[in-house]
Amino acid sequence: MSIQDKLIILDIEAIRDTRVLNADWPEDKWPPPIGWQVIAIGMVIVNIHSDRDGEQFQIEKICCGGGDEHELISRFWAYFDKYRPRIVTWNGRTFDLPVLQHRAFIQAVPMPVWFKSGKRWESYRQRYSDDWHCDLMDLMACHGASKSAQMGMMASAIGLPGKIGGHGSKVQGMYEAGEIKRIRAYCECDVLNLYGLYIRWCHVTGRITRSSHDNALDDLSDYLSEGAFQKPHFGEFLNKWDRDTLNTGSSPYG
Repeated sequence: MSIQDKLIILDIEAIRDTRVLNADWPEDKWPPPIGWQVIAIGMVIVNIHSDRDGEQFQIEKICCGGGDEHELISRFWAYFDKYRPRIVTWNGRTFDLPVLQHRAFIQAVPMPVWFKSGKRWESYRQRYSDDWHCDLMDLMACHGASKSAQMGMMASAIGLPGKIGGHGSKVQGMYEAGEIKRIRAYCECDVLNLYGLYIRWCHVTGRITRSSHDNALDDLSDYLSEGAFQKPHFGEFLNKWDRDTLNTGSSPYG
C-alpha cells in the first residue's frame, strides 16, 4: 500500500508540436507523446484523511495552469516530487503521464520521484498499482479485457454533467484562436467529472464508506458554490449536476 496523504485528479490539454513533428506529419496520424506540447494542466488537489472507517476526502484546491510549457512542466513535477501524491487520470497511463514525462525530457526537468518511488510491483509506473497511479479508464475496462468508455458517457451515466465547454478534438482550434481561458475552464470541468467518478469508484470498491462518499460530494458542491462567482463554469457544472441521481444511484434515464 502507498502512504500518500494527497490525491491529485489530473488532466492535461496539449496541442501538436510542429517543432518536433516532421513537416509532412499526417493530420490524421496520432503523434507520439513527445510530439504534444502541454498548454494546460488541470488538477483537483485533495487531502486524504484516514480513520477507522477508511479514507475521507477534502478538497484543497481546484486549478488549471496555462501558459509557458517549461513553467507548467517544472511546477507540476516540483509539486509532485514534494508531496508524492496518489494520481488519478482517465487514460493517463497511455497519454497524460507519458506526455508529461517526454516533455520533461525535452525541458530537462527532473522528476526522480516518479521513477524511484515504490518497488517493482508497487509504484507509479506499475499498471496495477492503483494506490499510486489510478488510471480509472483502464481499471473500468478491466485493464483491456473489455471495451473502454468515454469519460463523458461514464460521468453522465451517474448524474454528473459530462463534457462542458468543448471537446479534446477542439482544443487545437481553441488554442489557435487564443482561447486559453476557455481551454482552462474546459480542463477544470473534466477533472471535476473525473473526481466524481473516482469518488463513486472508491465507494463501490470498498475504499470509502457510503457516508464518506456523500461527504466528499458535499465538499465538492460547497467548493464549487463558493467559487462560482469567479469561475462561471463552476456554476454551470453545479446546474447540470444531478445530485439526486449521484447520491441515490438511480438511473438518470428513468
